[in-house]
Amino acid sequence: MLFEFFSKILGIMKLCIYKIIYPTRISFRGIPQVNRSIRILTKKGAKITLGRGFKCRDGVLIRADENAKIVIGDNVFLNDGVLVNSRKKISIGSNTIVGPSTLFFDHNHDYKNNNDKFIVREIGVGDNCWVGANCLLLKGAKVGNKSVIAAGSIITKTVKSNSLFLQSRSNFEKELK
Repeated sequence: MLFEFFSKILGIMKLCIYKIIYPTRISFRGIPQVNRSIRILTKKGAKITLGRGFKCRDGVLIRADENAKIVIGDNVFLNDGVLVNSRKKISIGSNTIVGPSTLFFDHNHDYKNNNDKFIVREIGVGDNCWVGANCLLLKGAKVGNKSVIAAGSIITKTVKSNSLFLQSRSNFEKELK
């Protein structure tokens, strides 16, 4: 209990140091409940916004590359090991819960043309959503308000509001040329 308290104090201090080092890149309303293991990485022109009541557990990494935006709404909870990695824009709506080891990537390598380049499209998760453990939200993923994404799902397209999305499992293999 005492260790957890000190971890949260160190986390808040760490966020304040980030804010001092990157005054225009990071903003937060209120006092986020983070611990010492949170990592925030930003590059030139990036903007990260954490809403009021933001909470996270161990091993959360929020990364915004050059000119990227990450907007996290009010009362959002990111569980252990969540990665939010943006080259364009990722937004997570208010009152949303994200399960452990969930990954957000608004980009992927252009493996057909040039592995050094990326294909990017925004990701958006609405308000009052629940994203289960070990989910993967990829470029172009849109999750409507009040939706639930079942554990282990991969989202690449639009999930309508007030929906339950459950990934069906099947094997698929295609030879690459």
